[in-house]
Amino acid sequence: MADDPVSALQKGVRARLRSVSELMVLVNAVYDQPPDSAAVPYIRFGETDLLPDHTDTTREYSVMFRIETHTRPEGGGKVEAQRINGAVIDALDRLEAEVIIEGFDLCDIKFLTGNVSRQRDGKTHIGVTVFEADIDAGDF
Repeated sequence: MADDPVSALQKGVRARLRSVSELMVLVNAVYDQPPDSAAVPYIRFGETDLLPDHTDTTREYSVMFRIETHTRPEGGGKVEAQRINGAVIDALDRLEAEVIIEGFDLCDIKFLTGNVSRQRDGKTHIGVTVFEADIDAGDF
């Protein structure tokens, strides 16, 4: 059975992020759900929103997705999170040809916004980059 558009996109984005050496030298791993023992810094997938954008004849979707960067002060904290966010943007923004999603056509992927915030523990910083991807799922 084929993946749904969000799962297919996540697989493609994960493969793309893991293939970019300039990014991977900055992080220990790219996770969907990191284990409790995950060493920082790492990247994980955050929230996703799937919005239908169908025409009368085609099934199309707009997917908003977030990539989270987790860091701690011993590694550079906020500055490190900002640096990793920048590398994530460089790896994905307007580079839809570099992201392969099986069973669908990725028409566009673009960076929308990003931020870095300190968490309640006073030590962990989480950077978030938000992207929008337009996916063509074929004809009805």
